[in-house]
Amino acid sequence: MRSPRQLVLIGLGVILCSGCVSQVATRVNTFRASGPMAASAAIAVTAQDTAQTKSLEFDFYKTRVEQALVKQGFRVANLRDAQYVAQLDYGVKRLDINKGSGMHTGFLTSGARGPVGMGAGVVVVDDNKNTPVFERKIGLVIAENNADAKRIYETTGVSEGACGVLSEVFDDMLAAVFAEFPAANGGSKTIKIKSSSACH
Repeated sequence: MRSPRQLVLIGLGVILCSGCVSQVATRVNTFRASGPMAASAAIAVTAQDTAQTKSLEFDFYKTRVEQALVKQGFRVANLRDAQYVAQLDYGVKRLDINKGSGMHTGFLTSGARGPVGMGAGVVVVDDNKNTPVFERKIGLVIAENNADAKRIYETTGVSEGACGVLSEVFDDMLAAVFAEFPAANGGSKTIKIKSSSACH
């Protein structure tokens, strides 16, 4: 049975975290050619890595990119009839970052020794742990669909988190990539989107 003090601490933790909302923070970097993109242009989505073209994973992402492009006024077309080609690149890599050691201030934590401390004045010393962190990346290049294949727009979205499954965070990252479209040339901005998945 918990003591009254433990119940108070747990209650405070619930109250303080009730307003917490998980977010996916994506760093979006963009480059664009001078001049406007053609309004309502026909566009086809392809894989930047041709080896991915036949994968079901690419089809999953392709559909979402097409939907995002339609919201921006483009018309999805097959490659033969498209004025533009949107080349999609994506991937995940694991980063080994030591995030569980040292002294921190903060809320109630739990571990092998049970609940420890809470509040800005509490110092918690964690055991040394290597917490897996994943870097997730989405790249999109829009180019003219002709022999010159002149690029008119390039954007990259990169996020880091505990989730190494790209499909779980793809929609949130894609929303960030298109949050300010078309973005300024050379623009770089971190855009936070409310997480649509428990894996973030």
